[in-house]
Amino acid sequence: MKPTFLIIGAGAVGSWVGGTLAMADFPVVLVNRHPRYVEQVNTRGLTMQQGAHTWQVSQIRAYTSLAEAFSTNDTIACACLTVKSFDTALAAVELIRNAPVLPLVWSLQNGIGNEEILADHLGPQHVIAGTFTLPVEMPQPGVIRAPNKSSKVGIANFSSPLMEHPSAAQDQMPGSWLYRLLTQSQVKTIFYRDYRAMKWSKLLLNMMGNASAAILGWKPQQVYADPQTFRVEYLALREALAVMYRQGIPTVNVLGYPVSSLAWALQHLPSSLVRPILLKLIGNGRGGKPPSLALDALQQRPRSEVEYLNGAVARFGAITGVPTPANTWLSETLMALVSQRQSWADYHNRPDRFIGVAI
Repeated sequence: MKPTFLIIGAGAVGSWVGGTLAMADFPVVLVNRHPRYVEQVNTRGLTMQQGAHTWQVSQIRAYTSLAEAFSTNDTIACACLTVKSFDTALAAVELIRNAPVLPLVWSLQNGIGNEEILADHLGPQHVIAGTFTLPVEMPQPGVIRAPNKSSKVGIANFSSPLMEHPSAAQDQMPGSWLYRLLTQSQVKTIFYRDYRAMKWSKLLLNMMGNASAAILGWKPQQVYADPQTFRVEYLALREALAVMYRQGIPTVNVLGYPVSSLAWALQHLPSSLVRPILLKLIGNGRGGKPPSLALDALQQRPRSEVEYLNGAVARFGAITGVPTPANTWLSETLMALVSQRQSWADYHNRPDRFIGVAI
């Protein structure tokens, strides 16, 4: 029998991954706290739309809580975590409280630090690093829509100083097991040997036009079309690369995105030449979907993942001695806005103030 997957935080990304696993004949359990979503999935199945194709996934169950999920499923072997980064610790605590036996936890979250948080709570032997890049959305409960692009997931073994000989016996570690399991079931999967390279390279993609768009109330294309606002983005990305390299972390291409070429361009080309390249990349990459930080701002959420994106660059910059003024400003400003310590009106459609303060 194939192991059961539990999707914790079954929003658009979690639902798409869960539906993909279910279509590969894995038993899948979804957890989403909204009753309408749960009712829709349990009565009509999960609807997955990609381009002109639609799939109805009926062999799947949804629950509003982990307690419900574990009370009716005793074969859960792997939990896929797709909650916001600021909810990672809470998800780990709830797993400890409700799981009779702790499953492996595969983090498909954006940002830096989720795997370390999970390892602190669950033990590093339970953690698998992951990544996902397809821009999906949920236009209504239980209906997931994606552009007509290849859907892949990334996997890497997680290692930390808490693990004995983390580089030894890579093939026996949880990430390697999951990679073999998924590839044998024809799930499109890419394995990365260095989880930090995978996560930090994905960070560069997540940062692009994200915090700036949220602060300005613009689309990312607007940010990148303006040479002055793009300058802030250019500096923030260069800072992130400097922090990566100071830690000895290389860039890698992430699920088809040419991050290594992007890094070379940022290091060797002036911003005027990099801007049209990134403008095209950012337009094609998100398929018109607002970036995550801007979407959270539009929904007036009181928290933001920016502290795990630009904020992570600033934190590790301070640790490694790399100056990060652009990332520090972007992170601190957006956190001040979502917490209502500053007014959105001070920055929305105000590139003059944005530029003046950030630079």
